[in-house]
Amino acid sequence: MSLAYAILAFLAQEPARSGYDLAKQFAGSVGRFWQASHQQIYMELAHLREQGLVEVQVQPRDGQLEKKTYSLTPLGAEKLREWIGRPIEPSPFKDALMVKMYAGHLADPGEVLAEVRRHRARHIEWLSRLRERNRDMLCNTKLEQGQMFRYLTLRRGIRLEEEWVAWCDEVIALLQQP
Repeated sequence: MSLAYAILAFLAQEPARSGYDLAKQFAGSVGRFWQASHQQIYMELAHLREQGLVEVQVQPRDGQLEKKTYSLTPLGAEKLREWIGRPIEPSPFKDALMVKMYAGHLADPGEVLAEVRRHRARHIEWLSRLRERNRDMLCNTKLEQGQMFRYLTLRRGIRLEEEWVAWCDEVIALLQQP
């Protein structure tokens, strides 16, 4: 997936967002499955604007730099719909911990165990945040269509984190055996 479609998807959800707002979204709610730096986001926004997929509104502010907010154009919405309708292949799974585990026999077992415990703690932390968002979303008795798809994405995130914690528990139990 390209960064462009992630940005278009965010702007479809909530128009008139600044590059900073988009960066916060990448760091927050979607940071576990798609990441981008501020620089990447601003460069991509410039490309999307050149292609006519987003438009920019400049808002002057007293004593501060002007604020630029971006919105999806009709052409941008159409390109996003076309992309959603195209089939994609599953993304390759890349994780440095898996490489460490694969070669773990070369290291001190205590170091590997400590690393897995550290990862487990982080996944429990992320799982807790996702479950909190899940509770917040379910306060609505009926989710609108846009909310439903964000909810389904959230549910996938919860299941991934639950699986990570279960896998870490399995590794810890095996590594602790004499």
